[in-house]
Amino acid sequence: MRERQAQQTRDDVLDALVALLSDRAVDEVTTKEVARAAGVSERTVYRHFPDRTALVEGLTARFMSSGNRVPTTPERLHDLPSVAVELMRVLEAHHVEAQAEALLNADPRRFTTRTTVHTEQFREMVGTGLPQLDTDQQQSLAAVLRVLFSAQTWLRMRAEFGIDGDESGPIIAWAIEALTNEVERGNPPPTR
Repeated sequence: MRERQAQQTRDDVLDALVALLSDRAVDEVTTKEVARAAGVSERTVYRHFPDRTALVEGLTARFMSSGNRVPTTPERLHDLPSVAVELMRVLEAHHVEAQAEALLNADPRRFTTRTTVHTEQFREMVGTGLPQLDTDQQQSLAAVLRVLFSAQTWLRMRAEFGIDGDESGPIIAWAIEALTNEVERGNPPPTR
């Protein structure tokens, strides 16, 4: 019973956060406003979510656990373009949560655990898919592909250029294919 009440409180807080984020950036929303909108005390918010990062991670975790199929980093480089199309479509369909995470993860000091894991997966995917590249070349390509396959790229295309996720997915897939095709033709990325 107690756990069910605690979960309901967490859901109320996250629902309030989503409502507030519908027209504001995550850094513009205060804990006091979230508490008021959720009908709880600010102390209660802090008991469940000790900081802004925990709030956004809670929002992301709830989104992921609620049956939404968010594409993950594929194991094979060849699959990346099609997965990128699907990722951008899902981000667009859940733009409030996606924008909150994109803005939070824009600051390297606040990367979520999931972000760090995805970065390592990109290093492994490029290393396995293109073993002919040296380590620095693999690192350069993994970095570019990781940036393309991100909520930040989705958000910039949406906010700055008016290209929504349904439109940006095929564009990102094209860019990924162009880069990997160029590497496979013997033109590796420059290194430091």
